[in-house]
Amino acid sequence: MSDASGVHAAYRRLLLSREVQELARRFALDQGVRYEFVDERRSFHGKAIYADGQARVRLPCNDRPEPYLLLTLLHEWAHLLAMRQARRRPVPPHGREWQRHYQAVLQAAVEQGLFPGNEQEVLRHAAAGEASTRHACLRGADGEPLMPATPSFSAGDAVQFTDRQGQRVTGIVRRVNQRTYTIAASDGERVYRVPISYAQIAPLEEELPEPAGGTPWHPGVAVEFVDAAGVAHRGQVVRVNLKTLTIRTEAGQLYRVGYSYPHLRRAHA
Repeated sequence: MSDASGVHAAYRRLLLSREVQELARRFALDQGVRYEFVDERRSFHGKAIYADGQARVRLPCNDRPEPYLLLTLLHEWAHLLAMRQARRRPVPPHGREWQRHYQAVLQAAVEQGLFPGNEQEVLRHAAAGEASTRHACLRGADGEPLMPATPSFSAGDAVQFTDRQGQRVTGIVRRVNQRTYTIAASDGERVYRVPISYAQIAPLEEELPEPAGGTPWHPGVAVEFVDAAGVAHRGQVVRVNLKTLTIRTEAGQLYRVGYSYPHLRRAHA
């Protein structure tokens, strides 16, 4: 795809595909939704509008790989579902209601085989409640990322983010590195390195995304897993990182385990 017309064609192919139409029927979005294509936007997301029982989705014509266009479409479907359920009640843009619907839609999309080879990453993206599709690291058949992480902020931007203790921190971006931002906190004492793909960061004048309410992982949770050597371990989560859990086992060892790891689960008494 080299221009907006190519992106339009890719969206139309998706909307007319049997798998996407089946998914739309599953969520009662197969009729009464009007789609519009808009000029390229800095944001990778479009806009969902639901008023007087009429649903409309505006899709941005950013030139990106097709799996990301599908994520954008499903992102907007989740907005429609949240607004439809709330009726006239205001709904936070990327709050718990949207996250719940986004998780349900992406889970169904994975079950229908719409993200071949990227199932675990799509489920991670959904469980993390990430509002931006670019935070999903989707890969091609060769295992390489389809789209490298793109910084949303520049040096000098005023931002806010949530630290590991869940506290809101405000500051100024001092440097944009290859994978992280260097941010000087407003208190003048602390400097943070925050991943570019971190979901809990926003401009100072906007609301921070709500943390995902459905994720099962948080410090203190008892877990069990089997390591690469086939040895079973039990322990507790001591830190939730961007893509992994830091786990202290009953034997006092520390492990970093991806929270989509198939041999990881909650421990039962």
